[in-house]
Amino acid sequence: MPDRDQERWKDRFRARVVWWTRPAGGDRRRAIAMSNRTGVGQLYGWDLMTGDLHQATDRPAGTVTGTISGDGRWILYVDDRKGDELGHWVRVPFEGGKPQDLTPNLPPYTSDDLVTDDDGVRAAFTAAMDDGFTVLGLSTGPDAGGEPRPLYRSRSLCSVEG
Repeated sequence: MPDRDQERWKDRFRARVVWWTRPAGGDRRRAIAMSNRTGVGQLYGWDLMTGDLHQATDRPAGTVTGTISGDGRWILYVDDRKGDELGHWVRVPFEGGKPQDLTPNLPPYTSDDLVTDDDGVRAAFTAAMDDGFTVLGLSTGPDAGGEPRPLYRSRSLCSVEG
């Protein structure tokens, strides 16, 4: 096979794709997408009115899971700084900006199921820690970052659904 054909064949496996999208529940003009268009999976804010897709995360190990607040103002994901899936939920403005830790006083946990109400004011998620699973509720409105409230604890796997 000539070198040129070999490179075309390899390019098929390097194609940049959007892996998934999720619209904001209360503002259907905004959504997030996960794409590998930079070569590593990252989250993108997607303005459905203009079609603009702008990168919201830029983490060396990538960011392949996350969500958008119900009001479309925030993109949320677990910031696992070591790439080991242990960290904290953070949020960045839809337009981009610095991440804000939503649970600064908790030990590192793993989670992938944060949901917000359509107004983007309240959220719930499951934190998996050494002592089991805890469903936590927290404010994601103007006073975000306050202490999360335990809503349910279990030694068995549990999750929240949006």
